[in-house]
Amino acid sequence: MIWYVATLIASVFSTRGTAAQGAHAVREEPRFVTARAGESVILGCDASPPLDGQQPPYVVEWFKFGVPIPFFINFRFYPPHVDPEYTGRASLHGKASLQIDPVRSEDQGWYECRVLMLEQQYDTFHNGSWVHLTVNAPPSFTATPPQYVEAKEGGSTLLSCSAQGNPKPIISWLREGEELATDAKYSVHDGSLNILGITRDDRGAYTCRAYSDQGEVLHTTRLLVQGPPYIVSPPENVTVNISQNALFTCQAEAYPGNLTYTWFWEEDNVYFKNDDLKRSQDLRGVSPEQGPGAGEAFIQRASDRLNNDLKLRVRILIDGTLIIFRVKPEDAGKYTCSPSNSLGISPSASAYLTVQCECYRGNKVAGEGRALPA
Repeated sequence: MIWYVATLIASVFSTRGTAAQGAHAVREEPRFVTARAGESVILGCDASPPLDGQQPPYVVEWFKFGVPIPFFINFRFYPPHVDPEYTGRASLHGKASLQIDPVRSEDQGWYECRVLMLEQQYDTFHNGSWVHLTVNAPPSFTATPPQYVEAKEGGSTLLSCSAQGNPKPIISWLREGEELATDAKYSVHDGSLNILGITRDDRGAYTCRAYSDQGEVLHTTRLLVQGPPYIVSPPENVTVNISQNALFTCQAEAYPGNLTYTWFWEEDNVYFKNDDLKRSQDLRGVSPEQGPGAGEAFIQRASDRLNNDLKLRVRILIDGTLIIFRVKPEDAGKYTCSPSNSLGISPSASAYLTVQCECYRGNKVAGEGRALPA
């Protein structure tokens, strides 16, 4: 397109270059100037007033192609008239050339310089000095997604990114430094990234990159996946002696992160454990008549306990840790951690507490107590 316009202008030069002689040194071909946005550029004007003899009064006008009125007019010692778009940026350089400082991306295009000799009696407007200004500009974003984007598990989300610059920048999307391409998970098109079938593994940082030979810009968006908690550190089996403290850890991750942890002993919430007096047919003990070394394991089914005050001796910390203070034999059993954030089905993980019960008769060990999985 630029070369088509240049050819058209050159043809006008050839027909009008000798039609008027009020200005000197009319070029028959346009100039091409390249500048970088933010820098200074000079657009030369070859239609200049006579250099010999007394200089007649003249007016310098600059036009931008497609605009019928000049954006810059200068008449000798009077202050120049400058269009608001160029105010503070356009000034006369030498006799008729134009300086633009700083130049902007939108300044790109064709410019025409005209010199009017006021004492001449014939047409002295010359289509004789054309300049094409190319403004190279590094990429800059015109639209980016928010810094944080929320999406639900199983859904999809669209991240849109656009940029400007000269030459036109290329836009790509990266995750952890790797460029993303269209596949079953991602759809990349015209600067947008569509993430499909979202899972918790899709959470993290996504980077929009706009680049050209003039540079690059980056914008990072972090995807937050809404869903039920995921247990990252389940509880482990614990063995303690009577009267010691027992500690179970349970760590989960989720978004939103308003996690609450519930702990169960067998099927009961540890804070609402049934305190009714129960008797187990499977309760077995060590008879003193059996003698040293003949100790039989003290086994009591987890669903049957006697006067348990567990709810008074437990504490659940904000990070999900369960502490059982002053452990008793009847505390033995399966403990289950269940984190929740009110989204989806809460996961759970279990571990067993074994209580070592050493029943002494004199200095001899008579037996040991522990809980077996039901």
